[in-house]
Amino acid sequence: MTLFLSFFGSFTVKAQDYHHKEFEWSYNGYDWTWSLDIPISLYEAYKSVPVSTRLLYQSSGYGFLTTTNDVYLEMVAEKLQEASSQEGFESYDEVSFVLAFIQSLPYTSDSVTSGYDEYPRFPLETLVDNGGDCEDTAILFATLTLIMGYGTVYINPPEHYAVGILGEEGLPGYYFTYKNKRYYYCETTGEGWKLETYPLNIKT
Repeated sequence: MTLFLSFFGSFTVKAQDYHHKEFEWSYNGYDWTWSLDIPISLYEAYKSVPVSTRLLYQSSGYGFLTTTNDVYLEMVAEKLQEASSQEGFESYDEVSFVLAFIQSLPYTSDSVTSGYDEYPRFPLETLVDNGGDCEDTAILFATLTLIMGYGTVYINPPEHYAVGILGEEGLPGYYFTYKNKRYYYCETTGEGWKLETYPLNIKT
């Protein structure tokens, strides 16, 4: 059906342009594929934030980049939760499933992709740019898991950035204690690192 409104004016509503992205990852013996159409206007809005603002508080300011109120990222988190629920995943597998998705994104250095020595990305930028370095994937993972309701903190070993997920006592593996709570280490760069596994080559 066509509706003409020339009597009231001549402006035309334009179709939204999107970045079409394809993702592939493996978890629990199965391969997953996912297509996302990300609004270009939303991406450009994040991209316009100056580097000086992104680095205002250095690593302690990455909370500014953790955009848990982004409606599009809420949709991404919801879809990941739906897939987890359909597979019957409990919390451990749900977090590990999301972690595997993040780990599938290629590692790219800031100097190569942005021209800056340090260029922390907003989560939506990391999705569109198809990856980033350790703080980029950590920020994306932290944002998604926070939206999903998990206790999440950033972990900043020397020359690295990662995420801690709040877990009960008794889980195997490596954890950090913060305010008398256990946060299990999540490595977001490189594939195959499961929840609470701590890479031996990370400096402590």
